[in-house]
Amino acid sequence: MALIVLGLSTTAAATENSKLKPTSIAKDTNHDGKPDRFTLFLKGRNLILREVDTNFDGKIDQRSLMEWDPNKKITVMTNRVEQIPNPGYSVIWMEEDRNFDGKIDAYREKGKKEDPTSSKIGQPMNPRNS
Repeated sequence: MALIVLGLSTTAAATENSKLKPTSIAKDTNHDGKPDRFTLFLKGRNLILREVDTNFDGKIDQRSLMEWDPNKKITVMTNRVEQIPNPGYSVIWMEEDRNFDGKIDAYREKGKKEDPTSSKIGQPMNPRNS
């Protein structure tokens, strides 16, 4: 998987250590030489905007805003059902172009069911305009 760092920012700590922290990253997940998964770090690594070209046509088909959740858990089945810690990103909202026509077909927010009447449905799926 190719990794391309799109933006760099310095922080006081990073400057002291002569290191740069990426503000955005692009990945080529299908190895065709074109990035198809973009991650923009909005509040360090605590809040990120992820855009994905799911069908590799060069257009964004899925966009989500996610926040780091250190208390996130997953349910596992052993001899009983239990939840174990699994820190990671939780989706705040997600919009998708499922039929690849360039318009939002599905939109959902954390804690809410998918709303087919959302004002986002039918809007253009433009890069980083949400």
